[in-house]
Amino acid sequence: MAEYLDADGVPRRSESVTRRMIQRGVCIDNALILSTDEQAHTSVDVRTQDSQAGCRVSTQHDKEADSKRAANAALKHQAKVQKEKWIEEVNQRAMEKMATWQELQQQVKLAFEELVDVTESNTSTSPSKSNTYIDDEGNLRRRISSPSEISHRDPHGFVSVETPQAPAAITADQPQVYC
Repeated sequence: MAEYLDADGVPRRSESVTRRMIQRGVCIDNALILSTDEQAHTSVDVRTQDSQAGCRVSTQHDKEADSKRAANAALKHQAKVQKEKWIEEVNQRAMEKMATWQELQQQVKLAFEELVDVTESNTSTSPSKSNTYIDDEGNLRRRISSPSEISHRDPHGFVSVETPQAPAAITADQPQVYC
């Protein structure tokens, strides 16, 4: 709290105004305006010394802040360069792995190009992608790639290309010949 002399010359203490507020220009109502000579008993000299020391300290802090900023900028730049280098190395390794994987896939594709996948259940009505299926006798068959041009209408009025009939199933009374 700030101490002051009121209009009657009685020393008082303000409850709402502080010394710092007075230094910043706030006025106290009913306070006497004292000249510098009248303030000799107060802490005017100490306050001026404090303000001068504060200026010196602030300039010193500014210099320290500038040097810290420069050091931080150098460290940030170095970290950025290291990060970019690391990203390039990771990208290079990823590209090498991808190229190796693609070469292996190409080799696998060439190795298994002639083989037929029999793990799926491919029938004449649902052949594989290569239009091959295994019939009831175990023979590998290929569906005709170009469907016949004969079209017919179903009961609902849709026009579609006629698909070939599935081979007839072998009955138990037909003789089977094994080679």
